[in-house]
Amino acid sequence: MSDSKIVRSIFEKWTAELTSKDRGWDRVLSNFDELFYELYKSSVPAEEAHKLINEAVAKHFPNSSIARLTYDKSPKKKLLSFKEYMDEWKEGINAFAVRSFYAYYTLNQEEPSDEEKKYGNMGVKEYLAQRRYADSFPEVDLVALKKQQAEMQKMLESSEDNDVDPIN
Repeated sequence: MSDSKIVRSIFEKWTAELTSKDRGWDRVLSNFDELFYELYKSSVPAEEAHKLINEAVAKHFPNSSIARLTYDKSPKKKLLSFKEYMDEWKEGINAFAVRSFYAYYTLNQEEPSDEEKKYGNMGVKEYLAQRRYADSFPEVDLVALKKQQAEMQKMLESSEDNDVDPIN
C-alpha cells in the first residue's frame, strides 16, 4: 500500500474514533498523540504526516453549536468577541497538534547507519549513549554496605545481650 493510502486510512480511523472521544482541553494533546504515533509506527514519512496537521485540527474543532455554548459559558465572553474566542481556541488546538507532531517526528532525522555492530546489536554511537545514561546513576559501594551491615548486626546483638530496645 502506498504512503498516501496508509496515511488516509490511519487518518480516517482516527477521525471515526474521535467522534466518541473526549475532546476537552485536557485531552487534546493525547488525541493528537494517538494519530501521530500511529503514523510514526507505520513508518509514514514526516512530510506526509505534516500535511495532516491542518486537517486534523479542523476535525478536532467542535461544531458551531457546541462552540457557541462554550463561548456563552466562558468568562472570556466579556473580553473577547465570538470570532476572537474561536480564533484563540483554534490556535490552541493547532499548537497541541504541532507539539504532538514534533514529539514523534524530528526536524533532522538521521538515517539508520550501516556502521558495524560491535556491542551486541548496537553500534558504537548507541552503545556510548547507553553507557552515558547508565553512568549517570549513582554507583553502590558493596564493601561499604557490607561494613555498615556488619556494624548494624553487632549493634543488634549487643542490644539483645543488654535487653535494650535498639529503636528507642
